[in-house]
Amino acid sequence: MKNNNLGIHTIITGGTMDFQFNPNFEIEQGTVDSLVPRKQSVVPMFLKNKVKMRGDEILFDRVSLKDSRNMNEEDYQKVLDMAAKSPYEKILITTGIVEMDTFKEFLSANAEVLDGKVVGLVGSRLPLSEYRSDAGFHLGYSIGNIQNSEPGIFSFHPESTRESLENLLPDMVIHITGGTIDSSYSESADTARPYEHSRIAEYFAETLGVKLPEPELTFNEITMKDSRELTETEIRELMDQIKNNSHKNQIATAGTYALPDLASSSDKMMQSGEMQNSTVTYVGAMLPDDVIFNDGYFNLGFALGKTPHVDPGVYVAMHGWMTHPDNVMKQLQKAEFVPYDLDNRV
Repeated sequence: MKNNNLGIHTIITGGTMDFQFNPNFEIEQGTVDSLVPRKQSVVPMFLKNKVKMRGDEILFDRVSLKDSRNMNEEDYQKVLDMAAKSPYEKILITTGIVEMDTFKEFLSANAEVLDGKVVGLVGSRLPLSEYRSDAGFHLGYSIGNIQNSEPGIFSFHPESTRESLENLLPDMVIHITGGTIDSSYSESADTARPYEHSRIAEYFAETLGVKLPEPELTFNEITMKDSRELTETEIRELMDQIKNNSHKNQIATAGTYALPDLASSSDKMMQSGEMQNSTVTYVGAMLPDDVIFNDGYFNLGFALGKTPHVDPGVYVAMHGWMTHPDNVMKQLQKAEFVPYDLDNRV
């Protein structure tokens, strides 16, 4: 098998994630279901070009582009055969959510041919091409989970993920400082500018349907700035908040210019014993929130899926991989992060 830790074979079968709204179809057919399959999947484009997952660590195959209610046992068998023959041990299957449980039951009944592989099924309630879709988040969350999971067949239905997040998030803190992940494009400034207030909590509540009893204890807005404009006082406040919450797993969102440096500051604090061992994951985005196919919610989903599976420490999570801050640099010309040592990712 190939790339046992991080390599992903993505098998595309359709579902809402790869559908699009088509009001004309609704009128012609006299139906309220205006979602229709695309002629081509947008998942490969999103993961390769927007999230910028490494091309040598992700493989794509398409079995169909169907509504899950139109899939049959022959389709399931094609997916099973493809997964069984895959050179990768991590398999991600995109599918519709209506019959996801039926699909999982078929795979589970034939699990012996999968030879100890990790298989995840993922779907969404909104098309990937829609503004603030849940699809990017669910792709990130499922990939983050299966990268470090034991062999088995897992279902990442939006409803089960919502339930998991409602159990997970009350014991976590997401520190918010602005950056592209929480920004919109400003024509006057010709760059992304942070919102006045974060919209991350709103996304979790409205798009993902996550209801928390005390969201203000999970989503901790410290400031909303381009990371190049953070003051020493604001950086110290972030470090103090991380130190004070070191009994919990934590995520910090920030602009990508300062992301490695901020993570390094937290790492030094932990290494010196100034704070107790904790899991702190820094996350940013290369594309602003108001851009379709942005990478921000994929990165957040990935960090949330991955964090429970890693040892305590400080990490940077971008592009579908996670590593320690001393192993990452930002390449400005390519607008992406690059690890110095590929084998030192977790």
